[in-house]
Amino acid sequence: MYDETDDILVKNAFKVECGGEDSGFVGGIYKYKGGVPKLQISRFSVNKKGEIWLNKLGRLTIEELTALLPHIQEALTMLGEWK
Repeated sequence: MYDETDDILVKNAFKVECGGEDSGFVGGIYKYKGGVPKLQISRFSVNKKGEIWLNKLGRLTIEELTALLPHIQEALTMLGEWK
C-alpha cells in the first residue's frame, strides 16, 4: 500500500512556465522507500485565488514539448548521477 511519507523528493529538477506565469510544468526527482530515483513531471496552474494546482502531465503540444525537452535532458543527467 502506498505511503506518502516514504516518497522522498531528492531534487527539484525544474520549473518551466508555458503560457505565462500562471501555468507550466514542474519536475522533481523522487525516490520511494530507497528505490530507484525517478523523474516526475506535473502540469501546474495558478487559480484566481493565487493557489497552485498540480495535475497529471497529459497530452503535450509541440510548443510544450519543445520547452520541456532541454529540462528532461538535464534531469536525465541528474538521474545518471545516482546509477
